[in-house]
Amino acid sequence: MLVLQRLKNESIRIGDDITIVVVEIRSGNAVRLGIDAPPEVPVHREEIYLLQQAHGDVHSLAGDLPTDDSPNNPDTAARHCDTAIGLVGQVIEAAGFVGPLCRERLTMAQKYLSAAIAVLREQEPA
Repeated sequence: MLVLQRLKNESIRIGDDITIVVVEIRSGNAVRLGIDAPPEVPVHREEIYLLQQAHGDVHSLAGDLPTDDSPNNPDTAARHCDTAIGLVGQVIEAAGFVGPLCRERLTMAQKYLSAAIAVLREQEPA
């Protein structure tokens, strides 16, 4: 990783098309940056990028949902729970900016879903 030091109003060039300017240096650790890039170059804060990646994974997982949505089918319900656990786990991993309380609640949701799967699997016909 290249580490550079810049003062207010100084810039960094990336290739021929991207310029990053230090717009403001606030008290503490906050720095405001201005980014000039072509419209075809996506520019996102990392936490937004990670959420978008997780969102893409959500859509790929949703394609794997079983087509038999019968509420009386324990196997289908268990598979839905498995998918939900995976999605909750992705949110926990991808959203590093999620507060501790939210992360705790998502972890709790995973535990409840795991318990539901155990109960559903016990109900499966032999």
